[in-house]
Amino acid sequence: MEHVKRFYNGRIALVHLDSSSVELLPLSEGIIAENIGGAAVNSALLKEYKDYEPLVFGTGPLTGSFAPASCLMVATFLSPMGDVRHVPFMLKAGPQLKFSGIDFMVITGKAEQPCIIELLNGIIRVLPGDTITGIEIPEAERILMASGTASPETVLIAGPAAEHGSPYACVSMGLWGSLDKVSLAGFMASKGLRAVTMNASGGIAFPQENILVSQEMVKTIRDGYQRKKLPVAIYEMMDGAEDAKQLIKRFHKKSHACYHCPFPCMNYLEYKWIDPKQDSRRKKKDGFYFSDHEGFLAMAPKKSVDALILMKRCIDIGLDPCAVANRLDQNMSLMEALDLIANMAASSKESEDAMAIGSYSKGPVSSEIHGLFGGGIPRILPDAATDSFETWGKRVAVSMILGICPILMLLFPNISVADLLKLITAQNGDLKSLQDVISSRIQSILTT
Repeated sequence: MEHVKRFYNGRIALVHLDSSSVELLPLSEGIIAENIGGAAVNSALLKEYKDYEPLVFGTGPLTGSFAPASCLMVATFLSPMGDVRHVPFMLKAGPQLKFSGIDFMVITGKAEQPCIIELLNGIIRVLPGDTITGIEIPEAERILMASGTASPETVLIAGPAAEHGSPYACVSMGLWGSLDKVSLAGFMASKGLRAVTMNASGGIAFPQENILVSQEMVKTIRDGYQRKKLPVAIYEMMDGAEDAKQLIKRFHKKSHACYHCPFPCMNYLEYKWIDPKQDSRRKKKDGFYFSDHEGFLAMAPKKSVDALILMKRCIDIGLDPCAVANRLDQNMSLMEALDLIANMAASSKESEDAMAIGSYSKGPVSSEIHGLFGGGIPRILPDAATDSFETWGKRVAVSMILGICPILMLLFPNISVADLLKLITAQNGDLKSLQDVISSRIQSILTT
């Protein structure tokens, strides 16, 4: 499909951890024609390199484009049970990969020693990872930012919980956390991969006419949005979110939007607290950005303001806050709760009373489908059925193929799939063909 091809660089990076070597391969037109992009191409590459325990990072045709929230990168791997998992990464992750001149990165084998993959403007290196081994995520991020010839724009870190083999480990995008609730971090750690860093200053000459189409879509989004305060909008559409809403209103300092997104849904919360593990009565100021709305929804009812402290602690060591919230007792002291987090991060055993993937949050989306897409995407059902893509699973799947933030797609059902496809081609015949291929790939993804 020529109209899809022009949205890609046409390159796959094949990274061999066992030999610390990298190959750059052409992105075949056939794989794009059959799968379009994102999670669908990732799945095809997962099968192609199945003998090498691959981890695949991929972009969609609209990743990095003028489309609203074109921020998405998808990580695809096989869980220890052999199930395919697709974990979304937002912020600037997708554009950083694509603007490096790489559309998909396939990571194979295992490193003998801890390592870091650095992607800098199309140059990929496998570097020693001992400098961040055994280090908590804030310090690891600081070290990564200070190393190399340019500070990375995107970091994905498998922190201490993953190093210890905790089944509740999750990848952290630095201090933001992530939507990984299926232990992608554990899979990275099993390969000796401590972190992936990306920095890019390139780009793709996307069609200029897409600027006007995108502006119209953003206007449609804003016109259909009636609430004035954006930061709490996600929780207004999630069941049982009153505690989360109240904490955000009380401690919210600012919000952040992902690449080309008109909707700043990531919040920075700031608070003061006394660390019970230190011999001091003086309150210290602390705070965190977070992208994990499901995690915050789970943690918020637990011990009121202490929920902020515990959420931050989970992010610092790369631990799923949903799993922690499931085992918290409201009668616990803050010291006991912090000890619980430390024990969960240090143990490689899964507790009998720990939650299954996605089982904490409420909502009419099955745990199987929720876990397929990482277990952290909010279970917000589109409130309008306008076309064949209007279910939670299908709407998330199409976003994971095209490279659009799934949260935006769920929040705003007035963003139609047909309008997004018009950013790729305006020809009716091509549109129909494109929609047919995507429908087929969605079905394949959801029934994997």
